[in-house]
Amino acid sequence: MKKMQGHPDVRELTWAPDGRATSSYGTPLQGGEPHIVRRRIGTHEIFSRP
Repeated sequence: MKKMQGHPDVRELTWAPDGRATSSYGTPLQGGEPHIVRRRIGTHEIFSRP
């Protein structure tokens, strides 16, 4: 995962030639544990509106 260019709070993940996902961190639900919010999953087209 890496930071998405132009969207500082969004992370992007690539797992195949055209497999993409975006996520962000939400407010922790349990003390000290990260809360990952899955945003979108699909092809490269999801990057137009993460």
